[in-house]
Amino acid sequence: MSQESINLTLRLVAVPLSGGLVLGLAPMLWGRGYFESADIFLVSFVIGVFLSSVVGLPLVLMIDRFFGAFRWRYVLGGLVCAIVIFILLDAPIMPKDWHLWGDFEFWGRRHVARKLILFSAIGLVAGGVYSGMVSAINKFFPKYVD
Repeated sequence: MSQESINLTLRLVAVPLSGGLVLGLAPMLWGRGYFESADIFLVSFVIGVFLSSVVGLPLVLMIDRFFGAFRWRYVLGGLVCAIVIFILLDAPIMPKDWHLWGDFEFWGRRHVARKLILFSAIGLVAGGVYSGMVSAINKFFPKYVD
């Protein structure tokens, strides 16, 4: 394998790994009494790996192609990925439910704004973790070798 293909493979593996680590550690850090149990980490890790594989991998490939020169591209990509996951999981996206976007009941009582902030925070942290992983991968397996 060439150095460039190793770099690409490791970067593609790092996407679900970063999402799984952040989503796996989130309930352990914010919850009460979850720090002792490894099963909540494992379940959250698997969910994070699945969601970041389905949504994150195509998004990272698009970000690398179109925003390659932008320094904070992965952090903002993590934010966009989290918002897309929020829309897919919790937002009313069916045409018969579109009226809920302007309803106070939707934003107030269902705590949608709080959920959106939580999803965004997790996405920003996952983007930061992925940026660190990419930096380490590029250091040990450079993309372009002379």
